Amino acid sequence: MSSASPVTSAALQQNEVLLDENGFIQNNYRGDQTAEKIHAVTAETLRLIEGLRSENKRACILVDLSGMGKSTAASRKAASESLKLMVYDRVGIYGANIFMKFLANFVIMASGQSAKVRYFNTRAEAEAWLSVC
Repeated sequence: MSSASPVTSAALQQNEVLLDENGFIQNNYRGDQTAEKIHAVTAETLRLIEGLRSENKRACILVDLSGMGKSTAASRKAASESLKLMVYDRVGIYGANIFMKFLANFVIMASGQSAKVRYFNTRAEAEAWLSVC
């Protein structure tokens, strides 16, 4: 199961979901987020997780927030619910400004998944943590 090309659809809008060359599921958030956009990213991520699990591979998710715009309360709630719903090994998040970093850490805490989900200042730090996934 390898797909380095991003999945984009009307539901994802500017967001991208792909399986990268390191075997990480990469979620790239772009533009303003709504609950519907988060649900679309979650659905595609779940599809990739199922594919990895069917091959007895680990599911590690790399999340890039560098292109993300505004988020609504509903989108943050959807993100927290997604972190609870998905069965993954680890999620490494990076790329946000200081305010978005605060919100990301809030969503992580609200999801109750802080042992498996962490925010990093750089992509390299997130990848290093995921590489032992």
